[in-house]
Amino acid sequence: MAFRVQGAQGIEVSDSGDLLLRTPLGDVRLQKPAIYQQKGRSRRNIDGKFVLRSANEIGVTVGDYDVHSPLIVDPVLSFSTLIGTNNNTQVQGIAVDSSKNVFITGTSFATNYPVVNPFQSTNHGTTNVFVTKLNPAGNKILYSTSLGSSGFDNAAAIATDKTGAAYVTGTVGAADFPKSPGAFMTSCPSICNTPFLAKFLSDGNACIFDIHGGQ
Repeated sequence: MAFRVQGAQGIEVSDSGDLLLRTPLGDVRLQKPAIYQQKGRSRRNIDGKFVLRSANEIGVTVGDYDVHSPLIVDPVLSFSTLIGTNNNTQVQGIAVDSSKNVFITGTSFATNYPVVNPFQSTNHGTTNVFVTKLNPAGNKILYSTSLGSSGFDNAAAIATDKTGAAYVTGTVGAADFPKSPGAFMTSCPSICNTPFLAKFLSDGNACIFDIHGGQ
């Protein structure tokens, strides 16, 4: 079995058997597949790993196995989780910090988006932005908050810095969007459809808000 990769600047196989794809936006790591055979309730693991067959073709080597039984080669899923709400919720941005914590931001109509140590505990308008930080295993929310005004607010993107702070951008739907003292701009220039920038510190408990630009 084999597959091809396009667009990577470099491809490597780590000592542990993982596949590393070098891209302009950073490295993508594919964990070596789980290979096994199932007989009744018994599962027998089979040795295997990624190998480079050419500059952009990757294969999988497999150790000794019973050729008379099905061989299962599964990709390894590090984690997958739902974050449920009672109304339409969309993710618009994701980022990972140097400690492998995962940050997501998006827009929600919901009134029950899960919050942990929130700056804002609930949706204040029709749509509000949310910002959520998950641990590297994806099984614990480190902080999660709503952020918004009494109007239609929308998230656009999120990024992190080396301190673990998160920077969120989007658009503001009403003038009562939270602002910090001394912000560059503290009110909408006319009808609110104005970009915002929000900074959350690593613990999520302190933030700086700023409204930028024109209509």
